[in-house]
Amino acid sequence: MDQPIYQPSTCPLDAPAVTTMRSLVLIYHEDFEDAINGIIQRGMGVARYTKIRNVVGARVETMQDIDYQPESRNHMLILVADCDTVHGIARELKALRESRGHGVRGYITPVEEVI
Repeated sequence: MDQPIYQPSTCPLDAPAVTTMRSLVLIYHEDFEDAINGIIQRGMGVARYTKIRNVVGARVETMQDIDYQPESRNHMLILVADCDTVHGIARELKALRESRGHGVRGYITPVEEVI
């Protein structure tokens, strides 16, 4: 599915009452930790995000239901930043995923208000 991540119309800076903030939600395997930290550090002057370690997905829950106890080695990262920063980070993450295969997935959503 080759959909463009960023287009100028994605972040209308002059639209009234429209925020230019975006959130990036990322789930990744721990093997990607250093690469992802580097991408975020390059993309943001001061990296601010929430990280949840050892998240469990539906597949792992299914395996646990049959008494197989796999270790969860996936982490979740939630980042809020201006539109250009989030889309710049997303471009690098997409390139990382394409170069190393599966293990990184995520999505971007508009942020209505930052508290």
